[in-house]
Amino acid sequence: MRPYVYLETSAVLRHVLEGDERVLGGASGGRLVTSALTSVELERGLLRAYLAKRITAAERRAKKTWLRDLLEACEVINLDSSVLERAGQPFPVEPIRTLDALHLASAVLFEQAVGAALSILSVDDRVRASAEELGFRVLPESAA
Repeated sequence: MRPYVYLETSAVLRHVLEGDERVLGGASGGRLVTSALTSVELERGLLRAYLAKRITAAERRAKKTWLRDLLEACEVINLDSSVLERAGQPFPVEPIRTLDALHLASAVLFEQAVGAALSILSVDDRVRASAEELGFRVLPESAA
């Protein structure tokens, strides 16, 4: 059985906006999982990059298409009441931002529900630190 890999927004944005191929390489061959929150964060990230003139309108459209295809390949975790409740509880490394808590809560509850190990793909230091303390394998091995 292929391993589960949770895609956290920071890693996907680094790949799509900065061209860091190494980041998503950690998800290669895995069963992709993410939060419903991810699509909104990705859309906002592309909008910010466009408004800051880091990408053109054409690049934004192309990246949106690529991201839509990526998200269609993912099992998406809804932000239901159990995720919201867990996100409000403490995490091993605090303080943590609300959206990051929602990602971590989604990963914790998904892993419990499927009964299989889940790796977390993130380049956000706070998410990575809490994920490691929660016992997740964190990818890529080095986020630098």
